[in-house]
Amino acid sequence: MFAVIGQKIYEKLRISFDFLESQGEYLGPEVVTNTAPFDSTNGWFSTPSPPRYVTAQGGVLAFQSVDSNTSSMLSTAIYLNAGATYVCEYSLESPFSNQVMIGSVPYSTSIYGGEVKPSGDIKDSFRFTSSNTPGYFFLTFVAESNTSAATILKSVSIKAVDTTTKVFPVIIPQEVDYPATTYEIMNVSNFMAKSSSLASCDVTIRISCFADSYITTYDQAKAVVEALDLYQVTYTEDGQSYTAKFRFINLDDEYYKNAEKFYKNITFDCLIIKN
Repeated sequence: MFAVIGQKIYEKLRISFDFLESQGEYLGPEVVTNTAPFDSTNGWFSTPSPPRYVTAQGGVLAFQSVDSNTSSMLSTAIYLNAGATYVCEYSLESPFSNQVMIGSVPYSTSIYGGEVKPSGDIKDSFRFTSSNTPGYFFLTFVAESNTSAATILKSVSIKAVDTTTKVFPVIIPQEVDYPATTYEIMNVSNFMAKSSSLASCDVTIRISCFADSYITTYDQAKAVVEALDLYQVTYTEDGQSYTAKFRFINLDDEYYKNAEKFYKNITFDCLIIKN
């Protein structure tokens, strides 16, 4: 179960633009041609219109449907390179369940089909790989509306990224350049064995950010805390469902004299609950 926790840390950090940037990893140019703050609807559309509408107001895009039988939809064309890996970060507020899609046409999930999110204020990011054919595809936000209330797209960004991320369990391999980051399990209390009646356990996790400069370790640590503090993820292992909840505890500075590297240790508590 603990190896899975490490994998979830890795997956979460590699979809954070701030973390990737702090580690000096490749970020390509912005793919979305009209992004926040939105001063117009240029490049964005709803089909059919009517009953679907999109407007720019106060730096955001509002999209809605005036037909209770037609979900609201917002799309834009994006150019993707063949076989490239991308990260998409977005912020959305909707009174309805909603979903993100990327495909050859609006409403298509040929490239990516996100899980359906519940209503509310959502900040999320995800990683996807384009097809082997370069060209224009469509990023689409769908809200399963049943009234004319609007869904608000506050921001969205898509950039190409490296296929790997310099985050490792316990140690940094010798051939890896800095900055880089490690994670390790420091303590497990109320151990939850598969045969035990315990329904939860606490895991202390230490994440260490290494770099040549002090300010870089600050940027790394800040991005780690922003990505993982209050992060909650559900996963399945050996047929059993678990939910892991991360909480930031503390941070301290260190200096590794032999390699002449600065590093910061960031401690998290991770509560694992059997579902």
